[in-house]
Amino acid sequence: MAYTKSGFVGYLSWTGAIVTALLGATLTLNVVIDPLWYFSGNRVFPENYAFNERLAKSNRLLKDPGAYDCLIFGSSRTTLLDEGLIAGHNCFNYAFSGGRAGEFAVFARFARAFSVEPSMVIVGVDGKTPESNHDIPEFVLALERPPAAWQSYLSIDVLKFTVRTLRRKSPFPRYYTGELKGSVLPSHPRYLPPKDLDSGAASGPLSLQNGYLYLKIRAALPAATYVGYVPPISAWWIAAMDRSGNLDGYLDKLYATAQLFDRFYDFSVPSLITADPSRTYDGSHYMPDVNQTIAGILSGDPMSFGLSVHRLDRDTYRQQYKSAVRAFKKCLNRTTNPQPSEISDGSATCFEFRDRLYSDLPRTSPDRPLALRNPTLNAELP
Repeated sequence: MAYTKSGFVGYLSWTGAIVTALLGATLTLNVVIDPLWYFSGNRVFPENYAFNERLAKSNRLLKDPGAYDCLIFGSSRTTLLDEGLIAGHNCFNYAFSGGRAGEFAVFARFARAFSVEPSMVIVGVDGKTPESNHDIPEFVLALERPPAAWQSYLSIDVLKFTVRTLRRKSPFPRYYTGELKGSVLPSHPRYLPPKDLDSGAASGPLSLQNGYLYLKIRAALPAATYVGYVPPISAWWIAAMDRSGNLDGYLDKLYATAQLFDRFYDFSVPSLITADPSRTYDGSHYMPDVNQTIAGILSGDPMSFGLSVHRLDRDTYRQQYKSAVRAFKKCLNRTTNPQPSEISDGSATCFEFRDRLYSDLPRTSPDRPLALRNPTLNAELP
């Protein structure tokens, strides 16, 4: 009997030691990779993949909430906007994958509860604004601090993502740098627009509903100046919306939404940038250099593409937008090479893009197609 009892105690001791070792290894590995940004992010290599960004960014914000005088809200498209490039402000990019307008006011209240008092709020208007709160963490709704690091980092789910990070298996073609700034992986896929504008792949779920949700952000942070912008969208998507008869209604709702902001910019209008497939990896998420240009415009730089909607009346906005759409669709139907003099309406480069898109020409790198064969046109690219 004494032997049996001793053996049982030994079994419990060994089991306890094994469990403790496993928990310790799990905690240590998760702390080193730090996917939830309780500390300083990945210490192994400077790539941090998107995993529970709502928690990770909240952790980062609360390290020094009083340091920020500007907040940026939006979806994954807005995560690629470099917060450090907004001149005159110390911004925190609080955008996250799948972000919706209904969430932003909740996160704004959370930030204010921890003494964040921004003088500027920038909002990426994504065209998807359901009011569902199913992705909002409980601690945000309760205006409390996130769970302690040890609670999160003893999780098997977090360990799975840590292992995935070590294997360099990002869930998306984008990642965060060591400063939690969004960027695009060099191995990103190549965006190929559809040949047929009637194709379902040519159009995305672009619609605007419940614009009043943006007013809730104002109510949460009433002292700020509000700047809204529509991130770039592939010109093929916009042309497909026009062909399907949905563009007019979309522009009307977008213009109404613009009235809720102090300044509002629309970068989805067809342009040399949105007509260039090499500037995006999926027609919706645009490269860092494009977002650098956007950050400059939001900071007051001259407009190099897009529309300053706050400076336009409704009819002028619609007219300029639809004129750009017509120019883009015109170039898709061309059968002859345009002259350099036609560059001004944006149609010349589109023909060149189409000419090379559906050929089997080799490419110089996975990041960017071959330069335009027409050197005059190539010089005009932004």
